Amino acid sequence: MSAFAEEEDLSREQLNMIKAKTMYNMVEEIDGSKKLLFLTTDQACEIAGSNRSLQKMLDALDIGKSQLVINLLPSNGSGEWLRTVRPPHVLHMVAGGERILNWAAGCVGSRSPFLAERVESAAQSRLDLFMSDMLIPLAAQINAIVLASGLRTECMLTDSFTRMYYVQKSQWGHKPPFTIISYTSDIR
Repeated sequence: MSAFAEEEDLSREQLNMIKAKTMYNMVEEIDGSKKLLFLTTDQACEIAGSNRSLQKMLDALDIGKSQLVINLLPSNGSGEWLRTVRPPHVLHMVAGGERILNWAAGCVGSRSPFLAERVESAAQSRLDLFMSDMLIPLAAQINAIVLASGLRTECMLTDSFTRMYYVQKSQWGHKPPFTIISYTSDIR
């Protein structure tokens, strides 16, 4: 690599860090109501390491003051996840020449961690009820920020929250009283 190319790479990295710190031209509006922010790993680390940069990001995304952050931790392993995100031919991963059949929590081979489909369906119904009756009203009451998976079927908690949000969203008009931030590092 030439000295010129190395300097150009360094300048590009510095520009990316300046953009992350200032949020200059970082947020793109989609459909008039959604905002997209794409960050490199270095930019995300820069923002996470500075309260000032984090506040600039929240301002750029038009996220007001909140009393609570609800983090819907990734919850993989549903039957839907196995059929769409991690189909059976992917589940039989190979490590050092050996087949690994229990590589994801609770999943063995191409089976979800539920004993039967009806058991999974009942668990999903209880989860929907919890989201509808408890978590969404709490988020609405205190203007929460909800961190959720950006990919459909990737997370049972996010899928349930999203389903119940769409059932209830007409009561809030165009803007719900909470903010949903969807994220992913799995760009397909």
